[in-house]
Amino acid sequence: MNTPVELAHRTPQKRLKHAQLGMLILLATELMFFTGAVSALWVWRSDLPEWPPFGMPVFPKFATGINSLILFTSGITMAIAVKNKAQYPKKILWITFILGSMFFLGQGIEWFQLFTHGLKSDNIYGGYFYLIVGGHALHVLAGLFLVLSLCLHENKNRLQFFNYYWYFVVGLWLPLYCSVYL
Repeated sequence: MNTPVELAHRTPQKRLKHAQLGMLILLATELMFFTGAVSALWVWRSDLPEWPPFGMPVFPKFATGINSLILFTSGITMAIAVKNKAQYPKKILWITFILGSMFFLGQGIEWFQLFTHGLKSDNIYGGYFYLIVGGHALHVLAGLFLVLSLCLHENKNRLQFFNYYWYFVVGLWLPLYCSVYL
């Protein structure tokens, strides 16, 4: 076990590796959560004669598809930011933040519209939707706070491992979109 003195003398590179490992463990647990939720949705859907179930609102595939492209573009801008981290690309990070915020806002508008058309969490259809898409929205929100902190406080080390979280949020959306909306 390390003493406090030994811990204080660790190099920034070692601390960064520990932070990266912590982030990867967090992402692995989140992946397990979403895998379980999507698997449960697939099992439930396999027993249904039609999708969506009778009397339930249809999810807006096209509008959410456009919104998805906005999120995927934010992943590209994050990759550009990481590639140019030597110059600390604050402008690119702001673009990433704006695109992520647009996606989050688009999801909020969609939720409001679906709720007003009768999609509630008091049934399995609405419950799975809000669990999976809502869980992702919470991760987007957390990611937006991380990206905002990178925009406001220049820190190349944080950029080096916060990008893992943003890539996770962006990459996770495609299988979630396909599982829930299609």
